[in-house]
Parts: sequence; C-alpha cells; structure tokens
Amino acid sequence: MRFLELFQYDWKTPYSTSFSDILDENGKCIGKIRKKYDNSFIRLIDLFFAGKYFVQYEILDSKDQLVFDAKANTSAFKKRQYSIEYINSNNEKVNFQVIDKKMFDIVEKTDFNINGQKYNLVKVPLEWAKLSIGENLIAEWHVPIKPPFKCKLKLYDESYKDDTLLIIGIFHTYLNII
Repeated sequence: MRFLELFQYDWKTPYSTSFSDILDENGKCIGKIRKKYDNSFIRLIDLFFAGKYFVQYEILDSKDQLVFDAKANTSAFKKRQYSIEYINSNNEKVNFQVIDKKMFDIVEKTDFNINGQKYNLVKVPLEWAKLSIGENLIAEWHVPIKPPFKCKLKLYDESYKDDTLLIIGIFHTYLNII
C-alpha cells in the first residue's frame, strides 16, 4: 500500500522542552511539537523517571495556535492514561483519553474513541506503529531506536490530512519511547 504523504520532525531528548518543526515532504513547516512541564519542580522530578512519568506534549499549527495538548494522568496504581484535547480545523474542541489496555506484552496496543469512532493503535517492536479504524489503515509512525531521532509519519488516508497534527500527537504521546 502506497502512502499519500510523508511528514517528519526531529526529537532531541526525553528532557528537552524546545520545539521541533514538523515538516511535510516539501520541507514546509506545518506545525511544531514539544514536551512541556507545568513547572520547574515537576521537570526536576522527571529527571529521576528518565523523562517518562510526567508526559505532557503540545503541538502548535503553522500559525502558532495550540491545536493539540496531551497530559499523562499520573498514578502509581493505574496503567498509562493520557487526556488529550484537540482543536480541529472547524475550531471545535475534541476531548478524549488514550489508555494502555495491554497486559504483559511487548506489543504496544490500545484502542480509543474520538466522536464515536473507534481507533486502533498497534506498535510491534522494530516495525512502524499503525493507526487504523477496523481494516482501514490511516497512518504509520516511526522513530529510530538510536540518534538522530527523526520521527516520520506516513499518511495513507486522505480524509485525515487536516488531522495530521492530531495523528502525530497521538503516536508521539502514547509511544513516548525516547
């Protein structure tokens, strides 16, 4: 299956809070992504957790407007859970949660609902992560396991072109593996 468009961005370290430009195939910046912390104290504590406990990302569009905001619901007794707010192209806020549903498996997988539509996200080790609805592949995402970390997104379904930043945000938040 041939993808429609390729997007990419650099990711620095799990502790970096500087923006990375998200580029299309022509090198045009379509948005920016970064990790953020509520305050310096939380950032300092996160150093002890290898940058993986206080997961919070934001994505700005090409006009520097916030379109994606994700935050981990931190609890020592719960599986990974992320609350996500997305502002779509119609300027409507969409809120949803992505929750880890696997039990003791090396394959990362979850499903979640956005506006009544059930999405599936699967990441098998050493393969591209896949986002789909049923059998319909929407996108694939990949980040290398060693530096330089250049994240790539292949978009397959043209009807999701306006939601590219949402898709990148979901992959990046749920698979915050670097």
